[in-house]
Amino acid sequence: MTNPPPNNAGNPLPPDNSTPAWHDFVNRHPLARDALTLIGGTGAAQAITLLAYLFLARIYDDTAFGMLALVLSIGTLLTTVAAARYEPAIMLPEEDREAKTLVAACIKLLGWFSLAVFVIAALAFFLAHSSAPVFAPLLWMLAFVVLSGALTSVWTYWLNRKGRYRAISLNRVQSSSVSALAPIFFGLAGWTSAFALVLGRLLGMITGALGLAWRARDSRFSFEEDRGSQRQILRKYRKMPLLNAPAAIADAVRINGINIMLGWYFSAAVLGQFSLAWQIVQAPLALINGALAQVYFRELSRTKPGGMRLAVGRITGRSLLIGLLPFGLLAGLSWWLFPFLFGSNWGLAGTIAQILTPWLYLNLATSPISTVFIVTGRQGVALPFALVFMAVPLGLIFLSSVVNWSILVTIGAVSAAMAAMLVVYIFLALWVAAGFDRGQTAVGE
Repeated sequence: MTNPPPNNAGNPLPPDNSTPAWHDFVNRHPLARDALTLIGGTGAAQAITLLAYLFLARIYDDTAFGMLALVLSIGTLLTTVAAARYEPAIMLPEEDREAKTLVAACIKLLGWFSLAVFVIAALAFFLAHSSAPVFAPLLWMLAFVVLSGALTSVWTYWLNRKGRYRAISLNRVQSSSVSALAPIFFGLAGWTSAFALVLGRLLGMITGALGLAWRARDSRFSFEEDRGSQRQILRKYRKMPLLNAPAAIADAVRINGINIMLGWYFSAAVLGQFSLAWQIVQAPLALINGALAQVYFRELSRTKPGGMRLAVGRITGRSLLIGLLPFGLLAGLSWWLFPFLFGSNWGLAGTIAQILTPWLYLNLATSPISTVFIVTGRQGVALPFALVFMAVPLGLIFLSSVVNWSILVTIGAVSAAMAAMLVVYIFLALWVAAGFDRGQTAVGE
């Protein structure tokens, strides 16, 4: 054993035991370090958002929250296809030069797409301003919701590729701070309309996109190079729009279609109650998955045949264990917690939150492993499931309008069906991982 070096007096120095145990642990486990970095930033962002809701729920009514949910649902749905789902492919090339070309191609695609959205939204405003005077002015913000959301996705994938999780975390905190403070400021100034609430959220999204533009500036593509390389790289990863895009669109239609259909068949106020419940119950999901999904995507993209099934099983087990306590507390206390924290008029949201808990708890386990279909080149396997997973909740909501189910019965049926299907999804991911271990290759290899 090597003796410690002597000090200036010639005496041996005592061993340095000053390094904390947790610091030594994260240094020896880089995956844990990266996850903790993202969890810290995401947790701070979630804390800011949840704290803001204590004020926002008393400033704006449930109809305003419903309008916010409707705009964000439409915007998110469009954001999904803005860059034709090429963004995840940024993680896959071995060389940064190729990944930079993908970044540039994605930005070009989403720029043209956002322009088209702006033109269509402007036309829709003039058609709807008399029949929907509250919602029509919100259409002007759709293109900016799409542009800022899509740019954030592109640059986040670049930073994830580079392992710069601290930059991602800091940016989330800044974006959430603006999204929280802006609508509170508007409300205190006496502007409590749905437009003010949506504008405040949009300002936060734009802040996030601009912050990432600076933090990911090393992803800039040199336009002095052959521009044909962008077309070449898009052809190389054509499986992303051909196979990954339909599944991603199905997921977006499912998530955002639920909001749109609830607002259509019930009311904007009911949608507002559901939206608040969804946001609060999803908070631990976003906190954990926002970190783990990106870190595990990076891990899975580097997993070699022979270890994929083990990795998927390990990730699923960890996610279920991590989410057990927060989702258990939400299931038991939501009925009391919502009226206490947000006001007596949000009791319905508390009951809805209880009903949503099983669905979102299982979603915690499946979200980090969803990228296994990308890294194994098996997007085509996920597509049929995604289509069924989309059709079931939307079909149940439509059925509820026919047989006159209450909102609670409707949400209960949807939550139970989705939880059961997520169990099937876990086994599907394990099956795909086992196939990869037997020799499947990833996209682009």
